[in-house]
Amino acid sequence: MGAVRSDLPAVPSPSLLIDIFTFFSYYFSPNVLGGIVEPPVFTMGKVRADLSRKNKYWISKHRFYELYHFCLQYQEWKDEYVMLDGKKAMVYDGMPHGTTVGSPTESLAIRRAILSEKIDLIEKTAYETDPDYAKYIVKGVTDENATFTYLKMIMGIPCSDFTYYERRRKFFWLLDKKIENLQSGTKM
Repeated sequence: MGAVRSDLPAVPSPSLLIDIFTFFSYYFSPNVLGGIVEPPVFTMGKVRADLSRKNKYWISKHRFYELYHFCLQYQEWKDEYVMLDGKKAMVYDGMPHGTTVGSPTESLAIRRAILSEKIDLIEKTAYETDPDYAKYIVKGVTDENATFTYLKMIMGIPCSDFTYYERRRKFFWLLDKKIENLQSGTKM
């Protein structure tokens, strides 16, 4: 008898089956070639926050949700950073303007630095978690629609769901430690 693969679930979950059906019904539909049908939106899998305290990457349920929602702001930060990239701090059009406290150039530079730090924190933590899977981890933790099914079928993540979720837990654990160190003033 053949060997049983331990990285595959014995019975696929209903959400996985729905995502697979959605994927195939879209990509193999005759309307796709005509550009009529919108791409499918994969359902967000249930975010499992509870983890056994025996797990080496354990963090509390509410801390996990705090970090999870912190990461979901990643695309907003990137969009704002790009928008601020070409923005000029002062407009010299000859018209009088109200006075503001502080320098507009300085305020703009500070905001860009803050956004850059947040973006880098997520990207560097993903890289430290696993350099081979960093791009998949970033996508998975910053986009609530990027389920493992999406990462496997669309992005072609080269690992099992067990391996991915283990790396994801490690990512949030490392992010928790980094943020704690930043708040306490120590450098990691």
